[in-house]
Amino acid sequence: MVRAVENVRARLNRAAALESAGVPYVTVGGNAVAAWVSRVNEAAVRNNTQDVDLLLRRADLSRARSALEGAGFVFRHVAGIDRFLDGPYSTARGATLSVS
Repeated sequence: MVRAVENVRARLNRAAALESAGVPYVTVGGNAVAAWVSRVNEAAVRNNTQDVDLLLRRADLSRARSALEGAGFVFRHVAGIDRFLDGPYSTARGATLSVS
């Protein structure tokens, strides 16, 4: 369990490549909820997400793709969804970084 949480945190930290590339984004989904809840009550935080959800402008996708691929993510567009897998051997059900 600890390793799973650490893997999600590592993905979130690697997504900071967007900041270095000047691509504005926000974290949404389970990680955003956990961050907000931790400000109110750390004991209430639940770490039960395996992915990292980000929101960025569609116009920034090509720059985001470049930055995230440089951080080791692999871009996939499947069923109308843009996502980045955590390396070439990851699956869409496993470790992903989703972009909305």
